[in-house]
Amino acid sequence: MRVLAIDASLRNTGVAIVDANNGRPRSLYFGTIHNASSLRSSSCLVAIRDRLAELIREHEPDCCALESVIYVQSYKTAIVLGAARGAAILAAAENGLPIFEYTPNRRCARGRFDALALARSSAAGSSGRRANMNVADPAKPGCSFNRNHG
Repeated sequence: MRVLAIDASLRNTGVAIVDANNGRPRSLYFGTIHNASSLRSSSCLVAIRDRLAELIREHEPDCCALESVIYVQSYKTAIVLGAARGAAILAAAENGLPIFEYTPNRRCARGRFDALALARSSAAGSSGRRANMNVADPAKPGCSFNRNHG
């Protein structure tokens, strides 16, 4: 089972692709889709969709794990996050991936969403086994999908 995990955001969308064959999760790809603050929102959405579609074609995941809608105090923030999620969902749906959504508190550590941990958990959960949270080739120190929302 290969999982595409997405932590959608307009300017910095976190992405991880994890393969969990034989119950041993292994990181295949992790990174961030960076969009400059000078880009229009619409251009950012296109960039998110295009990069995710490219990664889907390259790594051929079996499903997509995505953070569900979160509570925010600002309606503007909710609209922007919703648009970024929409671009991510579109990329996955266009490529026929089943999409699994998780609440932020389901896969959080100290108030932060962790796309890589979510991908590992989703891959293990879909195979009926518990996830081994130790990845065979972990992220380099300083590289993380953990970001504060707010």
